[in-house]
Amino acid sequence: MQKDWLIVGDVHGCRAELDALLAKAEFRPEQTELIFVGDLINKGPDSEGVLERAVAYNARMVLGNHETNFLEQARAGTFRPGSMSRVAEQMGPRLGKWVDYLERQPFWLIRPQLLVVHAGLHPSLALEDTPPRILTRIRTWGENGLFMDREQDPPWYHFYQGDATVVYGHWARAGLVMRERTIGLDSGCVYGFQLSALRWPQRELIQVNAFETYVQVPLD
Repeated sequence: MQKDWLIVGDVHGCRAELDALLAKAEFRPEQTELIFVGDLINKGPDSEGVLERAVAYNARMVLGNHETNFLEQARAGTFRPGSMSRVAEQMGPRLGKWVDYLERQPFWLIRPQLLVVHAGLHPSLALEDTPPRILTRIRTWGENGLFMDREQDPPWYHFYQGDATVVYGHWARAGLVMRERTIGLDSGCVYGFQLSALRWPQRELIQVNAFETYVQVPLD
Protein backbone atom coordinates (compact mmCIF):
# COMPACT_ATOMS: atom_id res chain seq x y z
CA MET A 1 0.00 0.00 0.00
CA GLN A 2 1.29 3.44 -0.92
CA LYS A 3 2.33 5.62 1.99
CA ASP A 4 0.68 8.94 2.73
CA TRP A 5 2.63 11.98 1.54
CA LEU A 6 3.55 14.93 3.72
CA ILE A 7 4.19 17.72 1.21
CA VAL A 8 6.16 20.70 2.53
CA GLY A 9 6.15 24.18 1.02
CA ASP A 10 9.18 26.36 0.30
CA VAL A 11 11.59 25.97 3.23
CA HIS A 12 14.34 28.34 2.01
CA GLY A 13 16.90 27.25 4.56
CA CYS A 14 14.58 27.51 7.57
CA ARG A 15 15.80 24.25 9.10
CA ALA A 16 14.54 24.97 12.63
CA GLU A 17 11.02 25.65 11.37
CA LEU A 18 11.13 22.49 9.28
CA ASP A 19 12.00 20.48 12.39
CA ALA A 20 9.12 22.11 14.25
CA LEU A 21 6.72 21.38 11.41
CA LEU A 22 7.72 17.72 11.23
CA ALA A 23 7.30 17.42 14.98
CA LYS A 24 3.86 19.01 14.85
CA ALA A 25 2.87 16.65 12.02
CA GLU A 26 4.17 13.71 14.07
CA PHE A 27 6.13 12.70 10.99
CA ARG A 28 7.37 9.10 10.95
CA PRO A 29 9.38 8.03 7.88
CA GLU A 30 8.18 4.45 8.22
CA GLN A 31 4.58 5.64 7.90
CA THR A 32 4.72 8.72 5.66
CA GLU A 33 6.82 9.83 2.71
CA LEU A 34 8.25 13.34 2.97
CA ILE A 35 7.93 15.48 -0.17
CA PHE A 36 9.31 18.97 -0.86
CA VAL A 37 7.92 21.36 -3.49
CA GLY A 38 11.35 22.85 -4.17
CA ASP A 39 13.26 25.90 -2.95
CA LEU A 40 14.72 24.05 0.00
CA ILE A 41 17.75 26.34 -0.15
CA ASN A 42 18.81 29.99 -0.16
CA LYS A 43 17.79 33.09 1.79
CA GLY A 44 17.33 31.39 5.17
CA PRO A 45 20.02 30.53 7.73
CA ASP A 46 20.65 26.81 7.20
CA SER A 47 20.24 25.57 3.64
CA GLU A 48 22.60 22.66 4.13
CA GLY A 49 20.71 21.62 7.25
CA VAL A 50 17.50 21.41 5.23
CA LEU A 51 19.19 19.26 2.59
CA GLU A 52 20.61 17.05 5.33
CA ARG A 53 17.09 16.52 6.67
CA ALA A 54 15.89 15.59 3.20
CA VAL A 55 18.60 12.95 2.87
CA ALA A 56 18.19 11.65 6.42
CA TYR A 57 14.45 11.11 5.92
CA ASN A 58 14.86 9.71 2.39
CA ALA A 59 12.62 12.53 1.20
CA ARG A 60 11.66 13.25 -2.38
CA MET A 61 11.69 16.71 -3.89
CA VAL A 62 11.14 18.63 -7.08
CA LEU A 63 13.59 21.28 -8.21
CA GLY A 64 12.66 24.90 -7.61
CA ASN A 65 14.07 28.01 -9.23
CA HIS A 66 16.54 28.45 -6.38
CA GLU A 67 17.94 24.95 -6.91
CA THR A 68 18.23 25.50 -10.67
CA ASN A 69 19.90 28.86 -10.05
CA PHE A 70 22.31 27.21 -7.60
CA LEU A 71 23.17 24.51 -10.13
CA GLU A 72 23.72 27.05 -12.92
CA GLN A 73 26.17 29.01 -10.80
CA ALA A 74 27.91 25.86 -9.58
CA ARG A 75 28.40 24.65 -13.15
CA ALA A 76 29.79 28.07 -14.10
CA GLY A 77 32.33 27.71 -11.31
CA THR A 78 31.43 30.96 -9.56
CA PHE A 79 28.68 32.17 -7.27
CA ARG A 80 27.47 35.73 -7.51
CA PRO A 81 27.77 37.76 -4.29
CA GLY A 82 24.68 37.42 -2.13
CA SER A 83 22.72 34.72 -0.39
CA MET A 84 23.55 32.00 -2.92
CA SER A 85 27.27 32.47 -2.40
CA ARG A 86 26.64 32.13 1.33
CA VAL A 87 24.93 28.80 0.67
CA ALA A 88 28.02 27.62 -1.19
CA GLU A 89 30.27 28.88 1.62
CA GLN A 90 28.21 26.96 4.19
CA MET A 91 28.62 23.79 2.17
CA GLY A 92 32.37 24.26 1.89
CA PRO A 93 34.11 21.04 0.77
CA ARG A 94 30.72 19.29 0.56
CA LEU A 95 29.61 21.54 -2.32
CA GLY A 96 30.20 18.86 -4.95
CA LYS A 97 28.17 16.34 -2.96
CA TRP A 98 25.15 18.65 -2.92
CA VAL A 99 25.52 19.57 -6.58
CA ASP A 100 25.43 15.86 -7.42
CA TYR A 101 22.41 15.35 -5.17
CA LEU A 102 20.41 18.20 -6.69
CA GLU A 103 21.29 17.23 -10.24
CA ARG A 104 19.53 13.91 -9.67
CA GLN A 105 16.24 15.52 -8.64
CA PRO A 106 13.20 15.75 -10.96
CA PHE A 107 11.02 18.69 -11.94
CA TRP A 108 7.78 16.92 -10.99
CA LEU A 109 6.41 14.03 -8.94
CA ILE A 110 3.22 12.14 -9.70
CA ARG A 111 0.95 9.73 -7.91
CA PRO A 112 -2.72 8.90 -8.65
CA GLN A 113 -4.75 12.11 -8.74
CA LEU A 114 -1.80 14.24 -7.55
CA LEU A 115 0.99 16.21 -9.21
CA VAL A 116 3.73 18.09 -7.34
CA VAL A 117 5.64 20.80 -9.20
CA HIS A 118 7.50 23.84 -7.95
CA ALA A 119 5.72 26.76 -9.64
CA GLY A 120 2.93 25.64 -11.93
CA LEU A 121 1.92 24.43 -15.37
CA HIS A 122 1.76 25.75 -18.91
CA PRO A 123 -1.87 26.26 -19.99
CA SER A 124 -1.62 23.98 -23.03
CA LEU A 125 1.66 22.03 -23.10
CA ALA A 126 1.92 18.48 -21.84
CA LEU A 127 3.93 18.19 -18.65
CA GLU A 128 6.81 16.36 -20.36
CA ASP A 129 6.97 19.06 -23.07
CA THR A 130 7.04 22.01 -20.67
CA PRO A 131 10.39 23.84 -20.33
CA PRO A 132 11.90 23.74 -16.82
CA ARG A 133 11.88 27.54 -16.80
CA ILE A 134 8.08 27.47 -16.75
CA LEU A 135 7.77 24.62 -14.26
CA THR A 136 10.05 26.45 -11.81
CA ARG A 137 9.04 30.08 -12.35
CA ILE A 138 5.48 30.56 -13.60
CA ARG A 139 3.02 32.53 -11.48
CA THR A 140 0.76 34.30 -13.97
CA TRP A 141 0.15 33.83 -17.67
CA GLY A 142 0.11 36.73 -20.11
CA GLU A 143 0.75 37.27 -23.81
CA ASN A 144 1.39 33.61 -24.55
CA GLY A 145 3.99 33.20 -21.86
CA LEU A 146 5.99 36.34 -22.54
CA PHE A 147 5.19 37.33 -18.96
CA MET A 148 4.88 34.85 -16.08
CA ASP A 149 4.79 37.20 -13.09
CA ARG A 150 2.74 40.26 -13.98
CA GLU A 151 0.15 41.55 -11.54
CA GLN A 152 -2.45 42.35 -14.18
CA ASP A 153 -2.39 38.84 -15.64
CA PRO A 154 -4.41 35.90 -14.28
CA PRO A 155 -2.75 33.17 -12.21
CA TRP A 156 -1.64 30.12 -14.17
CA TYR A 157 -4.11 27.91 -12.30
CA HIS A 158 -7.07 29.76 -13.79
CA PHE A 159 -6.24 27.89 -17.01
CA TYR A 160 -5.77 24.47 -15.44
CA GLN A 161 -8.15 21.83 -16.80
CA GLY A 162 -6.65 18.60 -15.47
CA ASP A 163 -8.26 16.11 -13.11
CA ALA A 164 -5.31 15.67 -10.74
CA THR A 165 -4.73 18.06 -7.86
CA VAL A 166 -1.60 20.16 -8.42
CA VAL A 167 0.43 21.07 -5.32
CA TYR A 168 3.02 23.80 -5.85
CA GLY A 169 5.05 26.50 -4.10
CA HIS A 170 7.03 29.49 -5.40
CA TRP A 171 4.44 32.24 -4.81
CA ALA A 172 4.99 33.58 -1.29
CA ARG A 173 3.38 36.88 -2.22
CA ALA A 174 0.08 35.07 -2.80
CA GLY A 175 0.42 33.10 0.43
CA LEU A 176 -1.39 29.87 1.11
CA VAL A 177 -3.86 29.09 -1.71
CA MET A 178 -6.28 26.20 -1.14
CA ARG A 179 -8.42 25.44 -4.19
CA GLU A 180 -10.19 22.26 -5.20
CA ARG A 181 -7.55 21.16 -7.73
CA THR A 182 -4.61 23.49 -7.08
CA ILE A 183 -2.93 24.05 -3.71
CA GLY A 184 -0.16 26.60 -3.18
CA LEU A 185 1.99 25.91 -0.11
CA ASP A 186 4.50 28.79 -0.15
CA SER A 187 3.32 30.71 2.90
CA GLY A 188 6.47 32.82 3.26
CA CYS A 189 8.33 31.24 6.17
CA VAL A 190 11.62 32.93 5.33
CA TYR A 191 9.79 36.29 5.32
CA GLY A 192 8.52 35.78 8.86
CA PHE A 193 5.16 34.15 8.13
CA GLN A 194 4.44 30.39 8.16
CA LEU A 195 5.87 27.11 6.94
CA SER A 196 3.08 24.92 5.57
CA ALA A 197 2.62 21.23 4.80
CA LEU A 198 -0.19 19.18 3.32
CA ARG A 199 -0.92 15.61 4.34
CA TRP A 200 -2.16 13.68 1.32
CA PRO A 201 -4.63 12.14 0.57
CA GLN A 202 -6.32 13.54 3.69
CA ARG A 203 -5.76 17.14 2.46
CA GLU A 204 -4.88 18.08 6.04
CA LEU A 205 -3.05 21.39 6.40
CA ILE A 206 -0.30 21.73 9.02
CA GLN A 207 1.52 25.00 9.74
CA VAL A 208 4.08 26.51 12.10
CA ASN A 209 5.00 30.15 12.50
CA ALA A 210 8.43 31.38 11.47
CA PHE A 211 10.77 31.86 14.41
CA GLU A 212 11.97 35.16 12.98
CA THR A 213 12.02 37.24 9.81
CA TYR A 214 15.12 36.22 7.87
CA VAL A 215 14.48 38.30 4.73
CA GLN A 216 12.40 41.42 4.34
CA VAL A 217 9.84 41.91 1.56
CA PRO A 218 9.50 42.25 -1.40
CA LEU A 219 8.66 38.58 -1.75
CA ASP A 220 10.08 36.63 -4.66
